[in-house]
Amino acid sequence: MPLFELRVINFFGIASFPSWKLLYFLGILASAVIVVSEAKRLNLGSSATGTIFGLKMVLGEIFGKVLFWISHLMLHRDIRPDRILKWDSLGRIYFGELLGIILGVFAGVFIFKERKNMAKFFDVFLLGHLGFIFFYRIGNLANHSHIGKITTVPWGFWYNGQIRHDPTLYELISIAALFSLAWILRKKVSRPGILSLIIIGWVSLSRFITDFFRSNDLPTSNFHFQNGLTLNQVAYGIIFVLCIGIIYCLIRKNNDSLTKT
Repeated sequence: MPLFELRVINFFGIASFPSWKLLYFLGILASAVIVVSEAKRLNLGSSATGTIFGLKMVLGEIFGKVLFWISHLMLHRDIRPDRILKWDSLGRIYFGELLGIILGVFAGVFIFKERKNMAKFFDVFLLGHLGFIFFYRIGNLANHSHIGKITTVPWGFWYNGQIRHDPTLYELISIAALFSLAWILRKKVSRPGILSLIIIGWVSLSRFITDFFRSNDLPTSNFHFQNGLTLNQVAYGIIFVLCIGIIYCLIRKNNDSLTKT
């Protein structure tokens, strides 16, 4: 059961309105406010910014739902078409959201010939994405979308008569800490694009760690290899190493520090 459910008034009386939907739209609003504010500060074109925002929303939704459906088809033999045809559900793969941002930025900068500002656009939209994913994860937490392992910790929650971790809680803490750090670094990082790599690297490491708390004994549990790692952990582990490697190479190549002096 959800932790809470909001209700709204319409012309036909009182209608149930799942809490995650409101939080989803609050996330979009938070993301838009951050993107517009940062794009203005960096003097990025409003047309390119608006187009990229629209592209990343559409592409993120498509890839998030399609990857979710593919994962359920391959790992759980769940072939229900509503996994991708209905946006009105929580079912999405987070990596699809990142793909939406990456492809949206690439498409937008080429359409508006803003290739010289590509790294800045990545910084702006990934910072804005943290605002979106923070509220989205609150929706996950409210609905207990990600069931964790059995535990005895006092902050665990009941699921079918058992106390279990909720990995989303740990992701929320991580995202809040990352946003606080990224908000400070956005004016201090020496080169455009470094902030994006820090954000992606942190998110990847965070997901690698929080997946250790996800369930491995339920029908809906993520696929685990024999070494105990999930498919997500392998993917995000590789992304984290790549981000660290690219940051190191950029700093060494340009012989400068991570932050402005």
